Amino acid sequence: MFKLYGFGVSNYYNMVKYALLEKGMAFEEVLAMPSQEADYTRRSPMGKVPCIETEQGCLSETSAILE
Repeated sequence: MFKLYGFGVSNYYNMVKYALLEKGMAFEEVLAMPSQEADYTRRSPMGKVPCIETEQGCLSETSAILE
């Protein structure tokens, strides 16, 4: 299952969330704010949201996630 990191006020987060819902994909929402802390930059090197974690790794650019 995917993990989607971000927060509901972010338009970019909402674009990814609604795309996943539209496709009927199961995912877990994880509340995350943009951060430069090591734990988060391991998933999103620039510390941006949204970020999606899959079994194969993480993606942190909205356009890449939507593709």
